Amino acid sequence: MSQTESEIYKVPYFPSVEDYDLNTAGGQACYLAHMDLEPMRGLIDYSDKAENFYSQFLIKTAQKANAHDDMFTYSHCMDRVMILSARITPLGNNAMLLMMMSVLEEAFNTWCRLVEAHEKEKGINIPTLAEYSHKKKKDHGLDKAISYLKEYAGIDSIKQDQAWGYVDVIRTARNMIVHNGGRVKESERGKMDQFNIGMREEDHGLYIDHDTIENMYKEIMGFIDRVMK
Repeated sequence: MSQTESEIYKVPYFPSVEDYDLNTAGGQACYLAHMDLEPMRGLIDYSDKAENFYSQFLIKTAQKANAHDDMFTYSHCMDRVMILSARITPLGNNAMLLMMMSVLEEAFNTWCRLVEAHEKEKGINIPTLAEYSHKKKKDHGLDKAISYLKEYAGIDSIKQDQAWGYVDVIRTARNMIVHNGGRVKESERGKMDQFNIGMREEDHGLYIDHDTIENMYKEIMGFIDRVMK
């Protein structure tokens, strides 16, 4: 099948198995990560289309009401447009950010489990990720998985990847949502500004618009592809 035909028959928001080396732990982990993350792109796309459709519906309704001097309906619709853009859409994007980071961490945990399984097939016993205790006792989540991969798979370039700084800031944003109601602590605001992650002026709450969540998705996918393949 030619590349053009392959693209035509590719299932949207789902990986093609022939694009991955399933003989390696990294290739298997990368394929599984794509299975979980590619549908996220669909959610991002469809959420944006739904917002635009509803927003245009409200604006057209408001225009018709204005033409008939119906100021109540006009104001009601325009207020909804404002709330949709300022509050509802960023709230949905915050939820998608949480899901992406959760899937990213689980992708690395899966990679660790696959490394352990491959070593066991060779007759080599290494601890599971759950059993693993790194000298940096505070390591947990993604950091613990990266330390495990360095120690037992010899992979020590993950944090040197071009996107690591951005991935780390996305993780910080996730923590602000989980532990601080989405409001960014003063000590972390410089990081958000550095990577163009928006904050509301009045309370420094995260403001994740469509372009930002789309860019986060692309950076995470690029990061996974480079470090796992």
